[in-house]
Amino acid sequence: MASATAARRLVATGVLLCMLLWEAAARDLLRSPREQKTEHSLLINELNADNPGEDTSEFVELYHTSGRAAPLDSYCLVFYNGNGNQAYKVLNLQGTVTDHQGFFLVGSSTVKPRPSVILPKNTIQNGPDAIALYHGEGSCREGMRVTSEGLVDALVHTSRRSDRADALLSVLTPSRDAFLEDPSFRTTDESIERCPGAGSQWVFQVATPTPGKENHCIPTSLLTALISEVHAGSSPGESAFIELQGPPSTVLRDLVLVLIEGRTREVYFCMDVYGKTSPDGLFLIGPAQARTPADLPFPPNSSSPLLGTGPQAIALYAGNSSSFPVGGAASATNLLDALVYVRQGSADPELLEILTPGRPALETHSHQPGNVSVSRCSCCSVTRDSSIFTLGSPTPRQLNDCPSSRFSQAVSLCLRVADCHRQLPGAREIQTALAQALDELCRCGASVVYLKGECGVLDPDWPGVAPGFTGGHGGICC
Repeated sequence: MASATAARRLVATGVLLCMLLWEAAARDLLRSPREQKTEHSLLINELNADNPGEDTSEFVELYHTSGRAAPLDSYCLVFYNGNGNQAYKVLNLQGTVTDHQGFFLVGSSTVKPRPSVILPKNTIQNGPDAIALYHGEGSCREGMRVTSEGLVDALVHTSRRSDRADALLSVLTPSRDAFLEDPSFRTTDESIERCPGAGSQWVFQVATPTPGKENHCIPTSLLTALISEVHAGSSPGESAFIELQGPPSTVLRDLVLVLIEGRTREVYFCMDVYGKTSPDGLFLIGPAQARTPADLPFPPNSSSPLLGTGPQAIALYAGNSSSFPVGGAASATNLLDALVYVRQGSADPELLEILTPGRPALETHSHQPGNVSVSRCSCCSVTRDSSIFTLGSPTPRQLNDCPSSRFSQAVSLCLRVADCHRQLPGAREIQTALAQALDELCRCGASVVYLKGECGVLDPDWPGVAPGFTGGHGGICC
């Protein structure tokens, strides 16, 4: 088993060395993103129609699901008035292109980054109205009646619960309600943002405006909260904290935070969690006297330092602290979320199987010493998986410091497997091996969250396969 693991890691390291050192020479093994026949689409990703005071920070954000620059020829964006159900503003997007991350902004001149199309202030009506995206040869014009012909995406919105937009809903988004941009959600500003929902469905949520950036999506599952960020505070002058993430402005109750020693699997600290999440859905647990005030302080008699450098586990349970006596064994009963990390040594395999089955511990030993947090970078359908966390700057009560697609590079990779009867590793195993190999090369705390994309089994008889692959051989392509 150990030799197989070592062999996989050696192969992954070799592959990465080839990618990093001889990328130019290996271009015949890489397929241009433009040549890949992957279905992508343009979506309405975010809307900020109602600003505090005068509407001078309005914007509509479109997003191309390729995550890359994409031409918007033959698209038009139509703004419908719910009173009369006619277009009050039409934008022909011919000749425009999304940025290199797939974003395209239309909005006020004060919005940052500056929109590609500038709108005068008070252009986007507060509702009940709609914004619709069309594609095709048909003409879009001001005054046109609402139509579903050529419709790609639409959002019907309002700023008051009592408003109705039945005609717009029946044509543009049948069986759905108008979405409310609630002005009481935040004391400053908020926007309507597209987020992944159950299965492959999309939902809209109210959150902090993020023009030109990934949306700040919050959990939509039945989970009350998740572990968002952990800061051990191991250096002098640093404060340890644990940050949870949940629905915005929501009361938390019947939750227990449990700290577990990574070698013995024994509980050494627990506390009941109660309070209310911030308008951004964050909840900070930390010292009573800290630079960033905690929503819930650690108990006065807590040991110091409370959080070790690992091996350690942090777990969030449903229930109360009486069920988790100090010295008791770790359990999966009523477990909502867990993080297992190591800096020196290794976590107990049984602990991993209990808290994060099938997933490795997060390794933090390679990162340079300093003020560093362990931050969740995938929200929120995946839980009990330490590999969705990475190392970054501490951000208590703020969005986590995570890898940005702004600096990404698309790479297609095929690994040849000579024995087709041998069971091929899964995509997650490949990504984990690649991340570990990359971290060994750069010693920079890289983890699986730095790798985005899909892997699939290679058909050995597919004529379009990369050079070097012939009939009778299989492989994995990423």
